[in-house]
Amino acid sequence: MDANGNITMMSTGTSDPDGKIARENAERKAKEQKENEEKLKKKRAEKKEQEERLAEMRAERKAESEALQPHEIIVVGNDVQELTGKMVEAMANPNSAAVSEAAGLDLKI
Repeated sequence: MDANGNITMMSTGTSDPDGKIARENAERKAKEQKENEEKLKKKRAEKKEQEERLAEMRAERKAESEALQPHEIIVVGNDVQELTGKMVEAMANPNSAAVSEAAGLDLKI
């Protein structure tokens, strides 16, 4: 009772006396969290796989660029026809003495 003679009452209660709703909510949240963790794990695995593929591609490109070393072909002759013939011969047989291990193409007429 208050000063005016009114009776006031406060009460609390729950519509879930056995905790069923709270338990279901907790289970749902746990399930959602587990699904999110699995999605993140899957995304990480996909990202790692993609990074590995990119690294492999980079390694292949590097190996290819290292394998494609330019060669220097020195051709000496008196006319264009002779120079062309010697150049074709040198390019057809890269192991010949006309091809050195230096870089570039040097035509001397």
